[in-house]
Amino acid sequence: MNDERIEPVIEHEYVVSLVNTTDEETGKPLLTARIRTTREFESFAYSIALDSRYVSSENRWNVDIGGLSLPSITRTTSGSAWSDVSIPMPFGCDLEIVLKKRGKNSSVQIALSQDGSITIVEVAGDGFARYEVAPS
Repeated sequence: MNDERIEPVIEHEYVVSLVNTTDEETGKPLLTARIRTTREFESFAYSIALDSRYVSSENRWNVDIGGLSLPSITRTTSGSAWSDVSIPMPFGCDLEIVLKKRGKNSSVQIALSQDGSITIVEVAGDGFARYEVAPS
């Protein structure tokens, strides 16, 4: 009998879902990136520490991915770790989103139409993230 443990092959560490949302307080449209791990956790629903900087003059959104932490309200459910970051919706332009994590870089070029629809144009970098457009 073979007692060796076989680890699953995970292509990406993170899934980045891009969605057009609305600020609940102001009603203004937002571009939101929901970043979640592909790894599932059994004890708690962790959150991901994110640092976001939007450079509107360069049509670039930099997002640094930090470590995992328990949310302030402990969710004792299993599942992926996740967090959201948002910027004001930059209608009618191309936008580069750059993800950084411990020396790794991944980027996606998206096209944003005047009506707020999102199209993924090109993905580049280390491949630690998979990008998708989520329904609004």
